[in-house]
Amino acid sequence: MNAKEMVFAAMELRKTERTPVAPFGCGVWTIYRSGTTFRELSHDPERMANTNLEIYERYKPDIVYVGSGYNNLQAAALGGKIKFREIGAPDLEEPYIHKLEDIEKLDLGKIPSDPVIQTIWKALRMVKAKIGQEVVVTMTSWGPFTLAAQLVGVEQMMRACFKDKALVEASCAFAVKMLQAIYTPIIEDGTLEMISMADPTASGDLISRKQFEKFALPPLKEMSDWAHSKNVKVLLHICGDTNSRLDLFPRPGWIA
Repeated sequence: MNAKEMVFAAMELRKTERTPVAPFGCGVWTIYRSGTTFRELSHDPERMANTNLEIYERYKPDIVYVGSGYNNLQAAALGGKIKFREIGAPDLEEPYIHKLEDIEKLDLGKIPSDPVIQTIWKALRMVKAKIGQEVVVTMTSWGPFTLAAQLVGVEQMMRACFKDKALVEASCAFAVKMLQAIYTPIIEDGTLEMISMADPTASGDLISRKQFEKFALPPLKEMSDWAHSKNVKVLLHICGDTNSRLDLFPRPGWIA
């Protein structure tokens, strides 16, 4: 078994020669170690690819996450402005969904022409061509609840879970469509075999189990079902305290 085979076998709960090992994401660390910046790489796919390949050659993780740390630039693709930091991942300057009507104005057709998303797609294809037979090469994104919270604003999203549930549900539904638009081209061309989502805003540090079941779990399930319908695996990471909701995840087949 090579590294990729072991990762996928482990996700299917099959026996492996060893436990697959890979730090999650590590976009900030990777870029810091490479001596470059998020801004510099955001329009340079070859350099982005080489940065990931250099880190891979040095540490040999079983999963390589291309585009890690660029999740907010993906979120900005439909009109948001980005604030770059000297050190650290870029942030959206401000949310751009404030009410239900704002969602109707957003055009998912802009996704394929967004220059940063194009850069990540190109870098992903380069890395996959180099090492994709041996290791899992994936592209990171926010999970749907966290992406929706970035579009709405995290503080506003927390309030809306109590005061404007329709906005939460609609923004999460839109986030699913946005993620599918981001992932579809690199799935359809055979580049991506596993999607990787981080959904930290869905942790127990921010929302209750009841809110998680109502707002965060359904779009996660929808994304997972969609990926599996295309024969693509799903890796989900949620930062923070998830003890109160761990039992909701081991449903056969919907995460791996």
